[in-house]
Amino acid sequence: MKVLKLLQLFPPPESKACLNSINEYMMRIMQKTEVTKNVNRNNSDHSILFEVFNLVIHYGDSSFEILREDTIKLLGQYIDVREPNIKYLALETMSRMNNIDRKNKLIKKFMHVFFKNLRDNDISIRKIALNSLFSLCDAQMSGEIVNEILDYLQENDYELKEELVLKVAILAEKFAENLNWYIDVIIKLIEYAGDYVNEDLWFRVA
Repeated sequence: MKVLKLLQLFPPPESKACLNSINEYMMRIMQKTEVTKNVNRNNSDHSILFEVFNLVIHYGDSSFEILREDTIKLLGQYIDVREPNIKYLALETMSRMNNIDRKNKLIKKFMHVFFKNLRDNDISIRKIALNSLFSLCDAQMSGEIVNEILDYLQENDYELKEELVLKVAILAEKFAENLNWYIDVIIKLIEYAGDYVNEDLWFRVA
């Protein structure tokens, strides 16, 4: 873990051989990390694995493409596990992974798991799932994500309601292809969230 953390303090090595060697070691760690019945073993293995993910993100395009894809596949598995700590880390790491690899369509295959975590019993999981969806949203995914959050707004999660409203409003304005869709979204926000909708928001619509 300390070695992997140390590598994140420096840019990718200029030596091609050195860079390839580090990439190969990261691949080896990914391939050999398995979930076992031993909780302590799992914790130690996953702490190393998540530092590999962090180094892949730090290296960006300097890491092997197959390494980035394997990172997304593994994170996709971990955001659907029962263990809340691993799930939280995986959600947070997946959104950072998207920042370095926005063209990768693999992440979008796991959208249904993000939506599922939006309804988790744990408030910290719900919050990180919402933040991850906000971070992952692009023009192509905006309609689906906004509609899903609007649906969830009707379930009266009072702990997150204000944040849900704010994020829907930002996404709707940022990705609106036409004003009709934007106004429809804001009207639904007012209908579903009422007093949680800031006055500035409907002033802008008017």
